[in-house]
Amino acid sequence: MLITILTFLLSLYFLSHGSKILTESVIKIDKILGFGEFVIGFIFLALVTSLPELSLSLYSILNENESLSIANILGSNILDILLIGGIILIISKKIKVEKRDIPLLSKMLFVSSIFPLLLLLKIETQAISSIFLLTFLFFVLISVKRKISFKIFQKLKTKKAKIEFVKNIVLVFIGTFLVVFSAKFLVESSIDLIKIFGLTNSFVGGFLMAFGTSIPELSLALASRKKSGLIFGNIVGSCLINITLVLGIVSFFILTINPYSIILPIIFSTFSSFLFYLLIKRKVLGKKEGIFMILIYLIYIILSFKI
Repeated sequence: MLITILTFLLSLYFLSHGSKILTESVIKIDKILGFGEFVIGFIFLALVTSLPELSLSLYSILNENESLSIANILGSNILDILLIGGIILIISKKIKVEKRDIPLLSKMLFVSSIFPLLLLLKIETQAISSIFLLTFLFFVLISVKRKISFKIFQKLKTKKAKIEFVKNIVLVFIGTFLVVFSAKFLVESSIDLIKIFGLTNSFVGGFLMAFGTSIPELSLALASRKKSGLIFGNIVGSCLINITLVLGIVSFFILTINPYSIILPIIFSTFSSFLFYLLIKRKVLGKKEGIFMILIYLIYIILSFKI
């Protein structure tokens, strides 16, 4: 039992550390190339911070625990929106919402959060669900493609810039290796913890594992709490990619699943996305909204421990 707990904690540490290396490297690459807050937050950081969820989910399926896979994906979204979003609002006191991109993407997030409801139906619908999710991601990327210009690579003129760029590319690969490698042991130890302590998949996947995979988002949000474009771009982008690309890929490999075990994460994921969409329509968000979001997240944790 002690070995299982140590393996879980060490795997969680290396997973979060690998994710941190990935995140910091991508931010440094942005400083060199100058993509801009929203692009780096929504596209690149969102893709990078979704890698842990994808790795954990695929390993969960290989270990024949599909419910743990779904709980981790949706639990990460719930944590990103309610807990991380809530903490940032409380610390920052007031954050102005950029009207240009975030409200549209928050609407897309809410619509896509309805898709996992298909997983509660017959198993044949899951392949269809995957197609819808991947198609939806395609339209999301099309909607923001105008924000990327490949002329940015012309900025790699100096030798110093080229060295720094290559260095951070190498760190991205190192971070990726740590994430994928630690994910295997984290899933295996998580399954053992479920058996030893009789914990639910919703609690282990939707809270313990989700917390480890969301540490990069939390540290990034705390470090850049004055930059609303980067904060909300990363939160919305990460959640969108989790629920479209990651869940879409995972759904292809699901052979069987107990609908009862994923009802709670699906309900709270849909609700939190809808709540975020309503709140983000306001011009300014503050401490009251942050406290409200964290209270809802605490309710989710209490229920996930029992259900």
